[in-house]
Amino acid sequence: MNDNFLLYKHVKEFSFEMMKYSNNIPKSLMYIKKNMQNSFDSSIRLIKYYIVNSNETNRVKLKYLKDLVVEVSMLDYYLECLYHARVLGKNKFQVYSSEIENIRKLAFGVINSEKKSAQV
Repeated sequence: MNDNFLLYKHVKEFSFEMMKYSNNIPKSLMYIKKNMQNSFDSSIRLIKYYIVNSNETNRVKLKYLKDLVVEVSMLDYYLECLYHARVLGKNKFQVYSSEIENIRKLAFGVINSEKKSAQV
């Protein structure tokens, strides 16, 4: 896959980081681990759909990107759940939240550039 696409690269690296950390999640919260993995899988899939369908209309590409923002927001929610369950420490929570915020900013940047290219 195209690692030059910065959004894809950040989501993939963060997914790998969270896979390493997810071994620390207790069995009572395994549903959060499963939901997080599903969100990461969906995020990667949506980015790939966006890249593969680069010749589609902007409306289709924007839909993939907006769905990606929703998935990233869900990841933020799951991290907050882990933090409140005291599985995730404050420092790790801040680091992971910062990474999610960076991914969200990248996604909105791509959305804005798609909107601008549609206006031209």
